[in-house]
Amino acid sequence: MVQRIVGETIQSRLHDPRIEPLTSVTRVEVSADLSVAHVYISVLAPETRRKLTLRALEHAAGRLRARLAEQTVMRQTPVLVFHLDDSLRKGSETLQIIEKNMEELREREAQALQAAATAADSSHGTAHPAVEAGDRAAPDHPQDAVAPQDGSQEPGGRDGAAPRLAARGQAVAAGLRRDRRTPER
Repeated sequence: MVQRIVGETIQSRLHDPRIEPLTSVTRVEVSADLSVAHVYISVLAPETRRKLTLRALEHAAGRLRARLAEQTVMRQTPVLVFHLDDSLRKGSETLQIIEKNMEELREREAQALQAAATAADSSHGTAHPAVEAGDRAAPDHPQDAVAPQDGSQEPGGRDGAAPRLAARGQAVAAGLRRDRRTPER
């Protein structure tokens, strides 16, 4: 109850320009005899503005205490002692650090996926290395064996190899492009 009244009064009744707009009461600890209330405030501002806000609230403590007395029925209204609470600021900073690290992780993953896709495209989208180099070595796949241009039956020739290998590379590349699409929902 004390926290709500003090917080609302700071936001709506105090018009001191030294008090930052992003000032909130995070918790209040009232002594057992109700003589003192420790009010913890969080100010999302630079250190100098935080201290200035604290001094302004200490200066307005009498008005805040009078408002508390009007709003509550207590035998004794506690003296308000203000303290800066860094928990919200630290939490905000922690969230910013986490968000920054998550963005870096997403960028690294995107780069890795791009590198893998580029490697897959380049390995599947070209002719067999033996055929490209003009090497007469046997290809890895029987369908890659083609007759040479000179009409001989020696494997590894170029007669018809380029169209077949290009068609095969396009089919593989099309399959990779299809795999990268997001599934429809």
